[in-house]
Amino acid sequence: MVMIAAMGRNVTGGAQRLAAIATFAGWAAAMTGPASAQPPPPAMPVQPVQTAPISAEPPPSTGGFAPANAAALNAPYSGITYQAAAAGTKINQYGTRSGGRTEDDLLLFQVWVGRLLLAEDLAGFISGSSVLLPLGEFMDVVDFPITVDAADGIAQGWFIKENRWFSLNLGKNSLVINGKDVAFDRSLIEIHGNEIYVDIRMLPDWFPIEYSFDLSNLILELKPQESLPIQLKAQRQNFRKRIFGRPETQTEKLPRAESPPRLIGVPTADIDLTSVFNKSGSATSTVRNSYTAQVSGELLYSSLDMFVSGVEKNNLSDLRVKLDRKDPDGQALGAGFADTVPLAITDFSVGDINPVQLPMISRSRIGRGVQLSNAPLNARTEFDRVTLEGDLVEGWEIELYRNEILIDFLEESTNGRYSFEDVPLLFGRNVIKLVFYGPQGQRREETEIFNVGADQLPVGAVRYRIALNEHDRRMFTRLEDPDNDFEGRNRAVGQVQMGITPALSALATIAHVPIRTNSTSRPYTYVGGGLRFGYSELIGRMDIVNQVDRGWAAKFAAQTRVSGVSVSAEHDIYRRFISEQVDDNADQTLISRTKLRFSGAIPQTFLPRIPVNLDADYERKTGGGSQLTVVNRLSAALGPFSVSNTSTFRKNFNPDSANTTTGDSSLLLSGRFDNIRLRGQAGYSTLPQFELDSFNITADWFLSKTYQPQAGFSRSFGSSRFNTYILGLNIDYPFALIGLNATYQSNGTFTSRMNTSFSLSRDPNSGRFDISSNEIGRSGMVSVLVFLDKDLNGSFSDGDKPLEGVRFRYRRGGSVPGQTGSEGSMLITGLPVYEESELIVDLGSLGDPFLQTEPEGISLVPRPGGMVSYEFPVVSSGEVDGTVTWLQKPEGPPGPVSRIAVQVVRPDGKVIREERTAFDGFYLLDFIKPGKYTLRVSPEDLGKLGLLADREMEIEITGEGTILNGRDFLLTPDPNKPKEPPAAPDDSGAVPEQKTDDKS
Repeated sequence: MVMIAAMGRNVTGGAQRLAAIATFAGWAAAMTGPASAQPPPPAMPVQPVQTAPISAEPPPSTGGFAPANAAALNAPYSGITYQAAAAGTKINQYGTRSGGRTEDDLLLFQVWVGRLLLAEDLAGFISGSSVLLPLGEFMDVVDFPITVDAADGIAQGWFIKENRWFSLNLGKNSLVINGKDVAFDRSLIEIHGNEIYVDIRMLPDWFPIEYSFDLSNLILELKPQESLPIQLKAQRQNFRKRIFGRPETQTEKLPRAESPPRLIGVPTADIDLTSVFNKSGSATSTVRNSYTAQVSGELLYSSLDMFVSGVEKNNLSDLRVKLDRKDPDGQALGAGFADTVPLAITDFSVGDINPVQLPMISRSRIGRGVQLSNAPLNARTEFDRVTLEGDLVEGWEIELYRNEILIDFLEESTNGRYSFEDVPLLFGRNVIKLVFYGPQGQRREETEIFNVGADQLPVGAVRYRIALNEHDRRMFTRLEDPDNDFEGRNRAVGQVQMGITPALSALATIAHVPIRTNSTSRPYTYVGGGLRFGYSELIGRMDIVNQVDRGWAAKFAAQTRVSGVSVSAEHDIYRRFISEQVDDNADQTLISRTKLRFSGAIPQTFLPRIPVNLDADYERKTGGGSQLTVVNRLSAALGPFSVSNTSTFRKNFNPDSANTTTGDSSLLLSGRFDNIRLRGQAGYSTLPQFELDSFNITADWFLSKTYQPQAGFSRSFGSSRFNTYILGLNIDYPFALIGLNATYQSNGTFTSRMNTSFSLSRDPNSGRFDISSNEIGRSGMVSVLVFLDKDLNGSFSDGDKPLEGVRFRYRRGGSVPGQTGSEGSMLITGLPVYEESELIVDLGSLGDPFLQTEPEGISLVPRPGGMVSYEFPVVSSGEVDGTVTWLQKPEGPPGPVSRIAVQVVRPDGKVIREERTAFDGFYLLDFIKPGKYTLRVSPEDLGKLGLLADREMEIEITGEGTILNGRDFLLTPDPNKPKEPPAAPDDSGAVPEQKTDDKS
């Protein structure tokens, strides 16, 4: 901006615009000459990076979590040996690696500078003992105006100050920083998609930024050697607040794209059709046809969630229907209720609901009923564990990761559902990821972040959950299970929690659930209470539950972090107590349980750093019996693979018979080799003797985007030994996924399967129904329309021009896949539901740098199946320039005033643009959207300096891109506030305090 302002004194505003457009259009072409000989082009106006708000808390301590190879991570890249990237990488035309990695392999990092959270989810790849970061997104995070063009292998711009030029040209093997040629290692750079990924060890040699890692919590902490622009911005905000009394500037909130629930809306549906042929030996062959559909939409002013399935002649074997109103801001029942605590509802659901489980008492059992809660939508009922469950189509498999470590998997669903119960959470940040694998090679992820720490409910805050339903009873269908004598039994659960002090909260629970024991089956009532406390890096709980007419139970637990190791301890006491979480055994009833859990890492040696989890569980039972269970999990990321080995040791102490010892293990592997995704498992026993129980491996070959062959082999050992061979082909058409596979077992069984999966939806902007191979039914969606608003009425009308090729970005970093079509519309899917997403227009995709959108983006909280529609009018912005001078003496010449703010103000008084004058008093305010404004010198600056401006000016910017030159201001001393002449401010960008003769 300073360069453009300086040039602006000798050229007209129109010439400035033409020069800027020419620079914008020909930037890549200007790179054809030697990089070292190219002078930096005029600095382009850069849109400010949108960052996360300044956090009041520093990032979690990384002192104990620094990996053992931290020295290698922080070492300069010069002279290091490159560790091979993901298998299948190829050398591109720039001599760097590309391919072999996909978005499936990305990790998400928090990025901190001191107490300032820069990014919540910066993507990166693990590469040996280091990390590859996307250069373009990283530049956005640190607010360096450096643009990246992966297709041309170019990154160019400036950092910290405009005279510090950065130019990377992979095609010429050239890197120029501050006018000097800098050597770099091509092997530490990879190109994937539309990004250039660089090894983080190179960045300290390029920019004044050191760093440290907390890989266990996926945290990257930057340690700038000079103040970053985002830090200076925060300093300026604090300075202005202190000196001028201005409120601290906050990132302007984007307008909310609302889509109130309708009486009835067009639903979206994910549909799976399956046909299975089976022939076993001489038996008669059979054919089994089935279908499932997951439908999301709007009905009765609520969100509709429906799962329907059918098999063979039973056209409707299962139907689950739920209507819910959810809102993270507590407005599920409308805005009028949000201010009243008991009615500030976040979740109101009716139909086939799935109530949350209660500690020590109940499991989550689906059944028709009603649920009400004001707790955060992702809140846990247990502070150190979480249960994950949901719908799962037949043939799908799931892998469960915690902080990118594979910890569990599920090969098949139960009644169309999946469940991972009581997944332990570590002290600190837990990134829980579910990876779903479909029968046609589909892969999708669901990620949630759980922070386990000392935070408690605010003092006086109340959180509650209430659910009433019928056990295993559906709204419209019955389960065909004659042994389920509990179907239709009434269930009721409730929990309320209240903040007592900043470090302590109390809760109460009540439940009425049917329980099956060895002697009888009947409903029981439970009443309980407990405390939750947290201080520094220690959290704990105490609970006691009374089982009416039977017994009681108590739980004491604590968790902390010691030298980088997460440690938790738990002791339970049971006295004639049974529940859905505590089984009944007539011979040996459980009387106590003690658990210890350690989670840390083995430092790197000749092997990579290996995360370790060790769980010990000791149970005491009536009659003197007891059992010790020890579970050890070793996990590692070996190149492109995730490997996890879980070993379980059990020792049973029997008072009336010999003690028994058993041990078994499971080895899981998942990853990519070249263009092949491999997943495998081996199960084996270790005690009383070593024996291999089973082995299987599956390979998906990404031959092309459309065709993906599949092969698998499994071996079952033990008494029934047989081999299983699998061959398949997955076909990915734009409109559907088709999977064909055949399975042959050495015992003579042959099975063939055909799966077809597709999604149905309707784009409200184009009105077109769409059939897609992507699963979209359960995700959030928004349909956007981008157009050139020629009549400036803010909505699409006759004469307006749809804009093709416009892209969108997430406000906190990351690109949205796809772009607008010839109709100017685009359907964005895959957004998280019931969470705020912020989308902004990628201004670079508009072509003309002076084109602007109003607004720049939107925020939305999408619902599954609830389609949001929004229009983005595009207009040509304008600019205004002039000078600011001051007259110290009536007979003397005016002198320039530097670094004083000139503002563009809307009619409602909001300042929409502000720039400070250059050393000669010149200012340039550009990128002003069409409208009528007031142009003025900052009243705060005038008051502080004791000056008066000769006028304020009314200006108008039209849709043709108005350019206003020579809007000058003359300042004179305020006779009521004599001051010294104004002086230039310091580097923080604020005018320094002046001397005054005012004795008051």
